[in-house]
Amino acid sequence: MLNIDKLDRRLKISVILAPTKTEYKTIVKQIPICKEETFNHIDGIIFNNKGKTFFVCYSKVGKVNTAFTLGLLEGMINIEAIYVIGAAGALDETLNQYDVVICNKVCYWDVDLTAFDLPIGKLDDLPLYFKSYIKEIKENLDTSLYDFNVRFGNIISADKFATYKNITKEFLNNFDKPLCVEMELASAAQCAHLLKIPFYGIKCISDQIKIDHDNKDQYEFNSEKASENSIKVLFDIININCKNNKLI
Repeated sequence: MLNIDKLDRRLKISVILAPTKTEYKTIVKQIPICKEETFNHIDGIIFNNKGKTFFVCYSKVGKVNTAFTLGLLEGMINIEAIYVIGAAGALDETLNQYDVVICNKVCYWDVDLTAFDLPIGKLDDLPLYFKSYIKEIKENLDTSLYDFNVRFGNIISADKFATYKNITKEFLNNFDKPLCVEMELASAAQCAHLLKIPFYGIKCISDQIKIDHDNKDQYEFNSEKASENSIKVLFDIININCKNNKLI
């Protein structure tokens, strides 16, 4: 069992971000052996898995909250990897509600520096897409064990709740066939890129973005179940990483 009293800046800790209170409460319920901990004003729980240490926190919705949380944490602990769980809206019509998407690469869809000859989504001096370290996951994750589909694919991210009114098929042509859309992952991925550490995005489909379809109510109704599926896959990914004793 981890000795909390001996924690110091040299200890490597993987951070799991839960953007909503529902997601945070759901994951906390599934970790029986843990301890409450606060790092630099960020409250959460800390637990061990096969010699690796993890910190779970409620990071709040949106990219600023995500980056702010990670910035505060990095000021006190040595972040080894970043995991982001939660719900997402389906852009691909073959995705069903409660399917899980494991991120291959992610980019912003609300960044527009085209006036400076940069493509939609790209910030200056940063890659358009932030790529996740999923080679080990693809090779070892047994997706047949779930009662929902698990897909590996691309995700787009912004400080907007996506609907058919603000994200059109024509606009999506700017990107590399994204499967789903959400609000935190690109920010976490950018932080991971700057820190030179891996990130993992595990997102479950809560709503589907279709023409003349109100996905807000769908999201609110399905978000708790979506968080449960996302967390199931998260724990299996953590077990794979811990078994291989590496995060990249």
